[in-house]
Amino acid sequence: MSPKKILAVTLGGTEYPSSNFRLRQYYPLLEQNGYEVTEFNSKRVSIPNYPNIIGVRGLLRRVGYKNINKKYYLNKFKKQVEQADIIWVNKLLRDTELINIVKASGKVLVVDFDDAEWLSSTYLFNKTLEIATQAIAGNNYLANYARTQYKLETEIIPTTIDVKSYPKQKKHINDDKFIIGWLGSHFTNEYLLLIQKPLNEFLENTKSEFHIISSKHDFLKEHFPKNTKIINWDESTFIDEVANFNIGLMPLPNEEWVKGKCSFKMLQYMAAHVPVVVSPLGMNNEILEQTNCGFGANSAKEWSDSFYKFYENKNLQLEAGNAGRKLIEKEFDLISNFQKLKNIFDKFNV
Repeated sequence: MSPKKILAVTLGGTEYPSSNFRLRQYYPLLEQNGYEVTEFNSKRVSIPNYPNIIGVRGLLRRVGYKNINKKYYLNKFKKQVEQADIIWVNKLLRDTELINIVKASGKVLVVDFDDAEWLSSTYLFNKTLEIATQAIAGNNYLANYARTQYKLETEIIPTTIDVKSYPKQKKHINDDKFIIGWLGSHFTNEYLLLIQKPLNEFLENTKSEFHIISSKHDFLKEHFPKNTKIINWDESTFIDEVANFNIGLMPLPNEEWVKGKCSFKMLQYMAAHVPVVVSPLGMNNEILEQTNCGFGANSAKEWSDSFYKFYENKNLQLEAGNAGRKLIEKEFDLISNFQKLKNIFDKFNV
């Protein structure tokens, strides 16, 4: 019996955390369980390099490079859809022509989303859900949208952590410095500006450092000039860097779309036994209510007070860090949540 073939449609390369953690980290497990996974990167990329032959560049100028590129992109997608049994999309199909190709194919479409995409990419997201067979949502708020607006069968699967990749125990807490950490991306770096004042005051008045692990972060240097170390995000090293944090931060603006956030930054800190200080909004607050993994902070004073509580109490750091890790192992582990994903794909007779 030939394996079921899944076409995973990602947002782009490894710079897209959602594609990494909601799709890519499941590929090996799916393949171990009899599935064949092929990926289509939906970020428009250039056609393969042409050899430097006389006349080729002129031809491209006359025909129009963009038109050739788009045709190549769409033809590649159509061919991969035809070869697949199940189309598994991260967030949305980012082009109406991609939507039309999937619709015409009649293939099973599973849409996995971890943000309130209807607030930012309304048309394409809703059109994607219109033709979906099944939805997978990162939290209750997101699932409710798919269920009520499109009557879709929807499974909640949180953004999961490969727990075995994180240290089993907290490393020794250093006496010489207190590290406040941020694990982000160029999509989220700006949220740090929400706590610029209390964080800079804390760095000025204590024996502490601020470690930023992210990409495209140069603009942050001027906002956090003292005792700040900026580290380029690297897949092979970021877990070790996070494990060095004394506390991890996740500030968010109090806006509607935040209800759709799946708290993944917070979960990554917790997996590394790192206590958290976060904006108590949406899923962040739900996690804080489940376990004593840290503090929620709304005002500048609450952020500052939370920093000092952990700074002055090593035992509190250890207790909160261990509590967070236990919740990750119980509710957010990759292996235990994989079975939910497998059950979804298994039920389709294709």
